[in-house]
Amino acid sequence: SISFTAHVAPLQLRTRYRDAMSHYTIRTTKRPRGFEVATAEGQTLAQIRQPSVFSQNMEGTCEGSGVRIVGEGFWRSRYRIEMNGLPVGTIGTGTWGNLKIALNAADRAPVELEFANAGPWWSRYQLRLDKNMPLLEVRQVFRWSSFTTDFEVEVKSAGIATDQMALMLVVCGFCTRLKRARAHAAAG
Repeated sequence: SISFTAHVAPLQLRTRYRDAMSHYTIRTTKRPRGFEVATAEGQTLAQIRQPSVFSQNMEGTCEGSGVRIVGEGFWRSRYRIEMNGLPVGTIGTGTWGNLKIALNAADRAPVELEFANAGPWWSRYQLRLDKNMPLLEVRQVFRWSSFTTDFEVEVKSAGIATDQMALMLVVCGFCTRLKRARAHAAAG
């Protein structure tokens, strides 16, 4: 007689409100064109908008501080992140369409992050330190009632400080919009 033993992981139920601080929403806004970042309870953390119709640049507020993401160079392959007029990091094009994010630390070397697709489809993205260490996962949700695409963000690990979470969610919102715009431009 042959017997098989299989290791079965315990069932983990994921609920939307399992941990209030591990879920966020990036809601698309039409007027003004941009997005806002909200907690699971609906508290708005950031409001970001495009300064003009044809611009990829974004500006707005993030927990009471002014935030701007501004393209550098002719081809817009690199963006500068500013808070209250001071540069805090950059977003650049990496390999295979991934985005490389470098955040300035006060007394250390810059922190290098990657924003990439999570899997073969374009509906999920990850902000990660490396391929095996995701910090945030962004999943798109299409809203038929408003004909917009919003994004649900789940914290995958505790690598982001609480006071930096709102800025990282703004960066994720911008990166998601940028990757989607590039995909639509390449397809059309």
